[in-house]
Amino acid sequence: MVIKWFQSIYHFIACCSILLLIISAPQYLHAQNVKLEQGQNGGVGLTPIDPIEWITGNANSGKAHYSEGQSIPYRVVLTGVSPGNHSLVVEWDIRKDNKSAIDFITSYQQIDEVVNPTAGLSGSFSSPSYFAIPTPQSNVLTPGLYGDQMQPFYSFNQLPSAQRRMAAFNGTINNVSYVPEGDPSTSNSSSRIKIDFSVTGPTSKTVVIAWGGHIASRIDWGAPNAASDISGSPYHTRLISFDGKTAGNQDRSVQSQAILFLPSCNLTGGVTFCDEIAYTYSVSTNSPTPVYNWVITGGVITAGHGTNTIKVKWDAVNNGNVSVSITDQSGVVPSATSTCSLALTRDVICPYYTPNSGGKTNDLIGSELSSLYESSSSGNTVSSNFIYTIESGLVLIEVIARAGEYNNLLSLLRTSTYGLTGEIDNGDNTLIITGFFPIANLPLLNALTDLINYVRPVYPAIGNVGTITTKGDQAMRSELARLGYGITGKDIKVGVLSDSYNKQPGNPALANVLNNDLPADVRVLKDSPFGGLDEGRAMLQIVHDIAPEAKLAFRTGFISAGDFAKGIKELQKDTCDIIVDDITYITEPFLKDGKVAQAVDEVTALGVSYFTAAGNFGNKSYEGIFSGSPAPQGVVGQAHNYGGGDIYQNISVGPGTYTIVLQWEDPIYSLGETATGTNNDLDIYLTNDSGVTLFGFNRNNLGGDPIEVLPFTVRENASTNIMVIRAAGSENVRFKYIVFRGDKIVFNEHHVGSSTIVGQANALGAMSVGAVLYSNTAAFDFKRPEGDAPFTVASFSSVGGTLINGVNRNKPDFVAANGANTTVQLGGIDVDLDLPDGRDGFFNFYGTSAAAPHAAGVAALLKIG
Repeated sequence: MVIKWFQSIYHFIACCSILLLIISAPQYLHAQNVKLEQGQNGGVGLTPIDPIEWITGNANSGKAHYSEGQSIPYRVVLTGVSPGNHSLVVEWDIRKDNKSAIDFITSYQQIDEVVNPTAGLSGSFSSPSYFAIPTPQSNVLTPGLYGDQMQPFYSFNQLPSAQRRMAAFNGTINNVSYVPEGDPSTSNSSSRIKIDFSVTGPTSKTVVIAWGGHIASRIDWGAPNAASDISGSPYHTRLISFDGKTAGNQDRSVQSQAILFLPSCNLTGGVTFCDEIAYTYSVSTNSPTPVYNWVITGGVITAGHGTNTIKVKWDAVNNGNVSVSITDQSGVVPSATSTCSLALTRDVICPYYTPNSGGKTNDLIGSELSSLYESSSSGNTVSSNFIYTIESGLVLIEVIARAGEYNNLLSLLRTSTYGLTGEIDNGDNTLIITGFFPIANLPLLNALTDLINYVRPVYPAIGNVGTITTKGDQAMRSELARLGYGITGKDIKVGVLSDSYNKQPGNPALANVLNNDLPADVRVLKDSPFGGLDEGRAMLQIVHDIAPEAKLAFRTGFISAGDFAKGIKELQKDTCDIIVDDITYITEPFLKDGKVAQAVDEVTALGVSYFTAAGNFGNKSYEGIFSGSPAPQGVVGQAHNYGGGDIYQNISVGPGTYTIVLQWEDPIYSLGETATGTNNDLDIYLTNDSGVTLFGFNRNNLGGDPIEVLPFTVRENASTNIMVIRAAGSENVRFKYIVFRGDKIVFNEHHVGSSTIVGQANALGAMSVGAVLYSNTAAFDFKRPEGDAPFTVASFSSVGGTLINGVNRNKPDFVAANGANTTVQLGGIDVDLDLPDGRDGFFNFYGTSAAAPHAAGVAALLKIG
């Protein structure tokens, strides 16, 4: 009995012990198999595995490579999941050793390689169902690349919504919630998330839940506070439970050696280009020690290779590309290479030289001379054109001195540090210093703010010459006057101001004398020091044809406006009875009398008859009173309202080179109106229809002169807009812009104030001469181009109406034949509409440059000596 009693006691104790063990043991799963896996995509520096492979082990640098900002792909595979509602809890480390690790979770496809959550699994799977991952609510203010931001909230919300969701295959996610969310401000912390999902249908299924663990980036957290700054194996993700029961010890980690620092790459610059123009491209990065590798397709880097900012000069190609790769060389962690690029297309409308960023500069030397310096210092060959006069590394400039500083400034500029040479006498002007200046020294002038108001190139004069001409003497009946009245211009002296007299090769002036095209005693006061086409000699030939016994004199007017005014006075002192010019300076005032116009009035008051070419600018102008309207976004100031709220004047342009000059009615500092100089700062831009500026070359004009110059080129027919901005000032001033170059421009709207006779051509004492085609006169039975009316003023001949002090001076005064065969080759063609075969073998001279000497020649016949 005792033995049986002990046996009973033993069996009872054993049964209780087993029961206690069963009660106290963890609740392991038996009905389903649950497996946590992470993706591996090939080791660092090895061939990527694409698509990724799923593994249950840990990942090291031999198996995987991830970059900051990417997401490690994870999946949980649950087999034999019965129909009904279920829940899954996973955990990941958000902080490790005071650094951010996996800062939040994302969708599974956040790496370069393809992630297939059902790869390697048997059976069929439905299309995935998705559920939005809740936004992190536990955040900390963190200084990152984009400033101080609440993280990880900010970074999480920068992702598209499609990258902020979990996926389930063969199941439907019903809710995702933190249980709980970790604290990103502590040294070490983890977050847990609960996924509630359901399975439908009559049978058990294999369910896959997939997501990504976002690798904390220096972009968001700064250095050294991100994932790549942690050592060891800090990137842990754990499976906590399924349906409230443990799934065993399922902890997946990634070693830090498998995490690469991916430098950020943010490339900025325009997406269009023009050939031969320098453009700047810059890249920003969060790399502490970046190495930059730039690749340019379609152009060459002129400066900055190996730095974060480069300058590129583009070739004449239709498409280009700028690409930069960034690798960090700090050695703290392995670095991936980031690459960003810009695809570019060639512009149709291009600036003539490189404009300043934003189309405006405060530099004293302005856009024109800044661009010249940059081009020259980059090793490019620079030469004279319609903006610059260049000789042996020197450029002809005008330096406008501050009042009372002329002598001090001139003495300084003459020193070897600055190198001013070849000074040009501007007469009585005590503010403008003109001379040749070393291009390499131009930036030095920007520092002389106490001495200099501003600096500009001496814009070469525009000669009003065209391409065809013929028998003006006959067209004007002046040959009948000579024969009928015996007048030949005897005892009359005619002075011509133009580009040059004898600068074409081979001493052509001597040949003209030997052929009786010119008299032997032409007095040349000063010929051009810069070469020329000898338009002046062609003008003298015309005068000599009409008034063969008139004495002739020549003086160049193509050096500077100040020298031109001085030349007018010199010809008067040389006893010229008649003076004629064909010159336009774009810097001479439009809306008041400048130094040249004043010189004309001075000599006419002394008895000189002054003739001037009206100009070849037709009606290509706009004039108005500034009417303020809101400017486009990013543009400082107010835009001019052309009417009805329209701040853009649409224009059509064809292939060619254009120069538009804007002036407005304000005091002109360089004319001695130094008390204030310009009170308003107007700017002119070309823009697209949305107000995005294509370019401008504007400077800060306050206290200076009211003028801006806009040169550009056009490759093919196009349209664009002119926009005028009042950047500073408050006066609604009268302003005008004129197209001085470019004959294929059409103002499609708002074409008012179209007068183009300005400068000395609009002087009170000048006789401004328009042009009519010689053959479209009674002498030639009005032979004219098809579609023209009889005796019509040439379409290119400038029209008048520009007000000076509110007065319309009614220019031009008259028109003359735009036709005289000369022996001077001016680049024209041989076209003679009065001849059967349309040509006579002589060079043709066309434009108001040809009309003005015709009028002067007739005046020589009529003037009493």
